[in-house]
Amino acid sequence: RHGFNLEQLHDLDRFQINRLISEGYKLFKSPSLKYPEKDIDQYYTASEQSEVDINADIYKAVFDAFPENLESFLQRHRFYGVDSVELKHLKFKALDGKKGREKKGNTSAVLAHDMRALNMFLEYALCFHSFCKYSTTLPPLLRSNFSNVEEGGRILTKYFERMFYRGDNSIDSRTTKTHVHRRLGQNFKELLNLMHGSSELGEKLLKTEAKGVAKTAQQRGEETFHHQTCKRIDDRIVIDMFQHQIKNHKASSFGNTSDTFSRRMPHFLFNRKESSITWSLDRKGNRSSPDAVSGDLAKTVKDYLLSTEPDIDTFEVYNEAILRDETWIRAFPVYRKEQPWFDFVNVQWETGMFPARCICFYKKPSEDGKELLMAVVHVVDEKSQGKVSGFIDSPLVCHYYMKYLIGKPALHSVSLASINSGLMCVWHVHPTLLFDRVNRGVMVIRPRNEWAY
Repeated sequence: RHGFNLEQLHDLDRFQINRLISEGYKLFKSPSLKYPEKDIDQYYTASEQSEVDINADIYKAVFDAFPENLESFLQRHRFYGVDSVELKHLKFKALDGKKGREKKGNTSAVLAHDMRALNMFLEYALCFHSFCKYSTTLPPLLRSNFSNVEEGGRILTKYFERMFYRGDNSIDSRTTKTHVHRRLGQNFKELLNLMHGSSELGEKLLKTEAKGVAKTAQQRGEETFHHQTCKRIDDRIVIDMFQHQIKNHKASSFGNTSDTFSRRMPHFLFNRKESSITWSLDRKGNRSSPDAVSGDLAKTVKDYLLSTEPDIDTFEVYNEAILRDETWIRAFPVYRKEQPWFDFVNVQWETGMFPARCICFYKKPSEDGKELLMAVVHVVDEKSQGKVSGFIDSPLVCHYYMKYLIGKPALHSVSLASINSGLMCVWHVHPTLLFDRVNRGVMVIRPRNEWAY
């Protein structure tokens, strides 16, 4: 007479049936909860004397879910552990040690033995967040692999369940927010997108934004307030959509679709005949000798340019470039009177895409009379990936050594068009020189849009 469709028990395992019946008993035995006074056709009868026919197989499924040894019916996969993570006992125990008494409280624990396991889980969680954000822009081959998406969501849920303990009076962490990720693959298959795909704002900021919209609504009764607030939210959405369309239209019509340098005049200038003399230029083209404020070109860089570009007599060297996606790439000996700044980028080579450190930029004349925008980069040793002493690669980061040949840095001249994007990199030990053979280890953080893969 409770109105619950008992046939649903056939879709649950014994452990789930055990928890459902136990929690249902606690809920319905409470004197504060009352049954409806009227019948609900085919679902509920108000009369306590009415007989309810329950199939024998349902009786047997419920009785089997309550054996004397509760651990005997748990499936083996519930006892699979994670490296460096303590296995859950899956038993309830009251805090005061007295049987039958429950004390509710807020506790949580990470069952990891060290930070390595937690770091790995956090990286997988970031990959999942990136997939939610970029799911509509992934290649068709990845978007159509629904089984992979569904399995990934379930594995992440299991990973969370085995690593985190939540609640004093619970034996598991299968809360509603966690359990909903098990339907990730089904939702993605039906919508080809994930609801709440962009979760950058978060619940707190969305609530703050909603309060700001509702400030101008008239508080003349609940119905009037809700009606005016909803209208204001509709107007806000329409305006935001138009602003987004206008921004995209301007970007496609007037935006910078090609690579360029950040200023018209070069930062440094030197001639092949007098290579020992380097001039520093301001934005107006006024020449001066390099000093502690402007910095100077390293002799290694000048020698490389002179040997690589024999057809150029006067070298115009730049310290800042703007890529086609409006990403600014810097290569300053001294940035804003403070310290050196040399960005890392992803460079497309014939053998693949690898990180490199930008050293400077320059213009190179081409056969058709136009000028090519070039960059001098210090490449990493691609064979050193995964072999850096004391560091381990992960799904989001990898470690390299900067490449040196016979004691000299491995410099290459590439066009700006071959630079795919900027990279965030962290030195293992910050070098004291531009080319430091001792402190040459670097950690490369993959671009965020690649985390979804």
